[in-house]
This record gives sequence, structure tokens and C-alpha cells, in this order.
Amino acid sequence: MADEITITANLAATKEGVQVESWPTTTYAEDWTDEDFVDRTQTIGTTEELIDIPAEVATLGWAIFYNLDTTNYVQLFTLTGSVYTAFARIPPQAPCGPVYLAMGRTALYAKANSSSCNIRYRILRA
Repeated sequence: MADEITITANLAATKEGVQVESWPTTTYAEDWTDEDFVDRTQTIGTTEELIDIPAEVATLGWAIFYNLDTTNYVQLFTLTGSVYTAFARIPPQAPCGPVYLAMGRTALYAKANSSSCNIRYRILRA
């Protein structure tokens, strides 16, 4: 089979007479070389902590994250040596992605800004 992964995306905004026109909805499809994925909800604290990704999904591919909290934002990080590098900030009740995580990483980290938050994430193995 082909094109097992499908992503549909669009972005538009309007405020006080300023309008960012919607692009035509973009659909992207590609083959999924594996069948492993993770779809979980995890409580994230206020210090960087490892996102729970099973070993079967160690080669990170497409992902989407949702911040389920109504008040606090959540940041996503990679770790190189002892340095955390943020690559996304997810506002309360907002999605982040889909994003392709093929950065040669096998681990991701998250941190809530002022109190613990729940995030939901789905990551497909590349």
C-alpha cells in the first residue's frame, strides 16, 4: 500500500479588520515504512522531563501534540549533552503539529510553565 500517512493543514487569522487569508488546504501523503506508533496522555511537570516513547518508536517520524491544560503552556525540547533546546511552545488547549521529528533524536522532553499539565501526543515511527 502507498500513502498510508495523510496530513491536512491550513492556517488563517482575523483580528480588528486585519485578515490573513486562508491558504488553499494542503494535503500531504507519504508511505509509512513501519506500523509502530504511540498515542498517549502524559502529565508534564514544571521541570524538563522525558516524554514517554516506547522503544518500538525510537526512530521518531511524524508527530502531533495537544496541550490539554486550560491555563498553562507547555514547551517541547531536545537534549544535546546537558543542554535543553526548546523547539516548540504549545499554548493552553492548542495543538502543535503535525511536525516531522526526524532530527536524529530518540528522545523528547517537555516542561509546563507554572503548574503540571496533561498533554496528548501521537508519534509515528519513521
